[in-house]
Amino acid sequence: MIATERTNLLLDSIPEAELALLTPLLERMHVTAQEVLVEPNETIDYVYFPLTCMISLVTLLDDGTTIESATVGNEGMSGLSVFHGLDVSSSRAIVQMGGETLRLPTVALRRVLAEVPSLGLALGGYADALISMLAQSGACNGLHSVEQRFARWILTIQDRVGSDEFTITQDFLGQMLGSYRPTVTLAAGVLQRSGFIIYKRGHVRILDRPSLEDVACECYEIIRVLYSRSYRRD
Repeated sequence: MIATERTNLLLDSIPEAELALLTPLLERMHVTAQEVLVEPNETIDYVYFPLTCMISLVTLLDDGTTIESATVGNEGMSGLSVFHGLDVSSSRAIVQMGGETLRLPTVALRRVLAEVPSLGLALGGYADALISMLAQSGACNGLHSVEQRFARWILTIQDRVGSDEFTITQDFLGQMLGSYRPTVTLAAGVLQRSGFIIYKRGHVRILDRPSLEDVACECYEIIRVLYSRSYRRD
């Protein structure tokens, strides 16, 4: 049985009485960067509720190109297709930032959904927020500057991992920003020269969060509110 500490927003939204039924089934574990949790066309054996790690859902093309379709942090769950009745993954789930996560067997999730109705409601709300986030991100990539989007993603990552310092690859940032690595380097340089961050060899340290919030486009706040609203119990 895991400790009662909870830092996953989706699980935090479940009433204590119902969470008590779910808690004994959860396994707390550490995952490392670049660890693959499931490949396309593989059976989804586990779902993951990140605590301090971040997971990418990646689509693989025939020519070997990879395109990130979504990220999952402590706001949600990786393996959401299981909730919709699917057994096989359509994408690769890979850890982009190592850290702690809670793991739940797929068979246990399906069994417990009937006993913990609030979990189904939370997953439905999360799925709706995720779809809205994807739409907002598409608009963001087309309309806002790379510096605005870089600031937005740095803030989002900090929210998900709960630290002012983290390591993240340029390739991953490029996928999130929809930009090439040199563009990522230029955007990081602008924010670093302004004194908002320190960025060196993939290591990010946030120095001035309020200024980053000023630089970031409105999409950061819109998406943050989307997720927080999806877990509201009132």
